[in-house]
Amino acid sequence: AASYILYDIENEVILAQENQNEVRNIASLTKLMGIITALDHITNLKEKIRVDGEVIQGYYDYTKVGLDHGDYVTYEELLYAMMLPSGADAALLINHHVAGGEEQFAKLMNQKAQELGMNNSHFDNSIGVDSDENYSTASDLLLLLKYALKNETFYKMFTSKKYKIEALDKE
Repeated sequence: AASYILYDIENEVILAQENQNEVRNIASLTKLMGIITALDHITNLKEKIRVDGEVIQGYYDYTKVGLDHGDYVTYEELLYAMMLPSGADAALLINHHVAGGEEQFAKLMNQKAQELGMNNSHFDNSIGVDSDENYSTASDLLLLLKYALKNETFYKMFTSKKYKIEALDKE
């Protein structure tokens, strides 16, 4: 990798780093901020929401979990779908239901980034679409990950190898 930090989380020590403060597009790593932001705003992870086909359309070249118009899924299922297969459709639904849309959700993500001291990061989407306005650094991503792993729900999702979404009957 052109930019990285190898961090020993147990001993809280940086083992190696290269170009750790270089601003880069971060692709699907963006979803880590999306998930932690959503967790700050969702009060009931078991709440079911109906999939709106208009909300999840687009982003055809991005990974999807396979949600269809009319499916009912929980917030928890959507967050796992963002984490494990990196589902853009799940991210779009979270954006819509938590903040009213992508632009509003990105504002929440940027607020969280500022709270965490991620001064070299900016988000304009939660999917990871590369743009001049969606970027971070290895140092900032380490700040995010150190914070996020303290959240029990995030930690469980981050360390899971699979998760079954009941509405889709697939893992």
